[in-house]
Amino acid sequence: MKFTVTFKTPDALDYAIEDAANNDSGIEAIADDEEREDAKFALKMELKMFAEKWVRYGEYINVEFDTDAGTASVRPQ
Repeated sequence: MKFTVTFKTPDALDYAIEDAANNDSGIEAIADDEEREDAKFALKMELKMFAEKWVRYGEYINVEFDTDAGTASVRPQ
């Protein structure tokens, strides 16, 4: 049997993207503060655009559970 649940996860995506940008070794290697901040901003925008396929309004995700297969999958929006 399959069933779908919509979860609202306010700020979770923003926190994850912020952590990813802060932990990117390529960005951290940039010496100039302004260039590093610009690179972080560009990476955050790229990650948000990528996640939009699965996360609606930056906070809603649909998870499909399949009891027969024993799986759970995030469904595209």
